[in-house]
Amino acid sequence: MSILEGRKLQGRFLVILLELAFLSLPMALGGAKTYAVAKMVQVRTAAANASTVSATLSPAAKPNHLLVVVCAARTVIAFTTPTGFSVAKSELTTAPVQAVYYKVAVGGETSFSCAGGRKARRGIQLYEYSGTATTLPLEAVNATSATGSTASASTGSVTTTSASTLVLGAIVARSSGTGASAWSNSFTERADFTKTARFVAADRYPTTSGAYSSTATMSVASSWRGQIAAFKLLPITLSADIVNASNVSVASPSVAFPAKGFDFACQTSAATLGVPTQQLRVVNTTANTLWTLSIGATNGPAAVWSDGGTNAYDYNDTTSGGCADGSDADGAAGSLTVDPSAATITPDVSCSQTGVTRGGIATFAEGVVDSITLATGTATSETNCMWNITGIGLSQQIPPEPSAAAYNLGLTITLIAN
Repeated sequence: MSILEGRKLQGRFLVILLELAFLSLPMALGGAKTYAVAKMVQVRTAAANASTVSATLSPAAKPNHLLVVVCAARTVIAFTTPTGFSVAKSELTTAPVQAVYYKVAVGGETSFSCAGGRKARRGIQLYEYSGTATTLPLEAVNATSATGSTASASTGSVTTTSASTLVLGAIVARSSGTGASAWSNSFTERADFTKTARFVAADRYPTTSGAYSSTATMSVASSWRGQIAAFKLLPITLSADIVNASNVSVASPSVAFPAKGFDFACQTSAATLGVPTQQLRVVNTTANTLWTLSIGATNGPAAVWSDGGTNAYDYNDTTSGGCADGSDADGAAGSLTVDPSAATITPDVSCSQTGVTRGGIATFAEGVVDSITLATGTATSETNCMWNITGIGLSQQIPPEPSAAAYNLGLTITLIAN
């Protein structure tokens, strides 16, 4: 009877997160823009000669998105701040009047109103944006009131200190006319509607700090009021991590393979990379939707499973299915197969899985397959999103007659922009 009988061979698959592998450096982003991207998800408008006017988001707002409500009226009325919103800018003493309110969505919000005061010709603009900061999103508003009575109506000027922002300008005019046109300074019109008064707005996404404003040409001259607000964006990142169920980074993540007893034949040990307590997490707030998450040996193709001494077996020798030593120089047999094809990809509640694909099953082969793709972001994947990945299968072929020991292999997870 072998003296090794009854003893256990223990393998431990250690995932080492190298800090430099996950930094969002421009050179690591493969040419992606070096700033987070704000996107207008939807805008809803309504107008009425009434004491309240409402607009409804469809679909409902997603968590952590920025919601902006612009209330305006042809005559002097006192708007009530919508529940849960903060005031960005409010000018309600001289007609026409307007106020801008904002909040970070908790998720599920639908209807909002511009209420308060007597019956008046009033309008509401309701915006939902992604990619904006989830805490203290307001950066600045126009410090000087913007009013006039010509056909050239201005938003006023806002000065930003952040390199990248969302800037939204809104104008209300007492006469409706046929609309606004020729927005200056690269602003894009987002709203233009009427209820005797004319309600218009436009936005821009600056990539440098400075003063921003826009002027719209109204079809008729009348008294008008403009306001403009700048909102901060999410920090730019294209990053990967291993996190627990609360999305807190795990300090020393690892995967433990079941212990195997001594055997004269080749045997397989299986484990799972990505469990609820150690989930792979991808975050992308860059302009680029294309990325690849992969895994490879920290010490490269020459790495082996090692007990820290003289005992070792291979992870990338496919000779005889990993059961025999091939022509490489390490003198060890063994192969590691990674199967992400059935992994579970769970998007953050504000995102979807659209465009994020799983990698296919693959076995490490020295000099041929040194890195295995776990997941990819395609052209249809979202930005300003986060995804957790669990359930990646691992299968290690252990060569015959291994020495009893605890073996470790370091792997690195890498996320790059394509």
